[in-house]
Amino acid sequence: RQNIFGFFRPPRDQYAKMPISAADLRAPAIWDHLGRAGKDSLILYLPLSYPPRDIRGVMVSGFMTPDHAADWASPPGVKDEIERAVPGFRLNLDHSAIRLGQMDRFYRDALEVLQGQVRAAVHLMGAKAWDFCFVHLHDVDSVTHQFWKHQDPAHPGHRPGNPHQGDLRDYYRAVDEAVGVLAAAAPEAAVLLYSDH
Repeated sequence: RQNIFGFFRPPRDQYAKMPISAADLRAPAIWDHLGRAGKDSLILYLPLSYPPRDIRGVMVSGFMTPDHAADWASPPGVKDEIERAVPGFRLNLDHSAIRLGQMDRFYRDALEVLQGQVRAAVHLMGAKAWDFCFVHLHDVDSVTHQFWKHQDPAHPGHRPGNPHQGDLRDYYRAVDEAVGVLAAAAPEAAVLLYSDH
């Protein structure tokens, strides 16, 4: 029903993959149903949600938002509000560090992006009316893909005693703390955690 089956559209008479975007969604999302029922939603960092749609509430796009996009939040004005509340706020990790083999830089960047996204979420949770809040912390996926071999002795690329052996564990701890911060920002809310894989 939703017409989304992955990150890219199936190629049709072309060689280049075309990324999925919010325009490909054909079925109403939960926040659409909630909006029709008079409920406000706060949808933060949802993958494939660029460009963000006008909803009853706030939407900040997430993974696969173009790096230099200027219109990643809806309604207008929310982007400026986030950037004032969290100077240096970013939606995306700098993956160039991976290509350059700079894993320390990539790890530090992942922590900075996580902290900035959580600070922005807490700000919006306090500043906006909402009945439903969805916060997606995508970089758990990116960090796990890059650091799993460093912590798993059974991985064929694992080197015992490597300098990144504890990084993934420490990142998971940072995410756990971030979830605690988010939950504390809405003490009356029912909190549901999920992982897509």
